[in-house]
Amino acid sequence: MSYERPLLHTLSRVIPQRFFSIRRSTWIAMSLFLTTLFALVVWGLFALGSWLWSMARDGVAIAPEATRGVIEQVEKNLPGADQVLEKLRTIGAPAPVHEVSGTDPAPVSRYPGFVRTQWIRDAQYISVRYEGQAAFADVLGHYATGFAKAGYRQSLLSATSSEETYEYIKGDERIVLTFARESRDRVRLDILTRLH
Repeated sequence: MSYERPLLHTLSRVIPQRFFSIRRSTWIAMSLFLTTLFALVVWGLFALGSWLWSMARDGVAIAPEATRGVIEQVEKNLPGADQVLEKLRTIGAPAPVHEVSGTDPAPVSRYPGFVRTQWIRDAQYISVRYEGQAAFADVLGHYATGFAKAGYRQSLLSATSSEETYEYIKGDERIVLTFARESRDRVRLDILTRLH
């Protein structure tokens, strides 16, 4: 017992003396080293986070193309797989929509297979929504050709990767059409026209 006490007593005196006897230049060098090490660790964490974010973003962008390629290979190499894949594609698909009452305000015939899902009339405008299975470009072409044949001038108002809005003008009549990709083969069309 007496042996442990002097050792503890000696250590409690020696350690603080040694600690405070370290030269100032050593303290400065250690603090610069630790500050630099901390800055490098923080920089590395930000760089790693940025890299992970870009990998995730690129992976999400590539996923539909990769899935399409896999489906094409399966359809090509396994006979009868296309029927099974078609059943799988319909799982989680939106329920078939039903026609609502109203009239078609545009001078162009409705795209074949499209269903009127909304019809609104207020004091100044009629707004109609159509939905259906179709290729986006085919629907655009159908209405662009139809309005051109009817003598309307087309003007693009806005466009994104999933939606395009056009204005068709003839005299003082103005009709606005918004085409939206709901999925790979499903399109939504909104038509807004002023009452005469």
